[in-house]
Amino acid sequence: LVAKPERVLAASTLSMKTHADQIATASPELLALFEQTRSFILVQGDDIIEKPLKLYVAFRRLKNFVCMSLISKQNPHVFLTLRLDPSSVELEKGFTRDVTNIGHWGTGDLEVVLRRPADLERAKPLIERAYQEN
Repeated sequence: LVAKPERVLAASTLSMKTHADQIATASPELLALFEQTRSFILVQGDDIIEKPLKLYVAFRRLKNFVCMSLISKQNPHVFLTLRLDPSSVELEKGFTRDVTNIGHWGTGDLEVVLRRPADLERAKPLIERAYQEN
């Protein structure tokens, strides 16, 4: 009998905290921002399906239009990847960036970082656009 080789996960995946871990260790302020963002995404339409995955939450209609996760420890923030063409958006350092050619979790090529409620207000038009265009 030949023993099956043990399946080994990539080191990058092993070191990642799961979405549930991030939620469990997040500050009340970060959780509130996460929930406000989640609520705003869901009110875009009654055809949205929310799908929690290991490292993020995907929101979809026919296909994913936004994926959301949070980082709870170093530099706490909520981050979104939107299915929008980054060249159609004015990128702002520290708020939006083009992740087209960068390995990343989630669907979409526009990353949006939310650190405070004012950032969510700035992101709302982008979330609405991602919903409408997908």
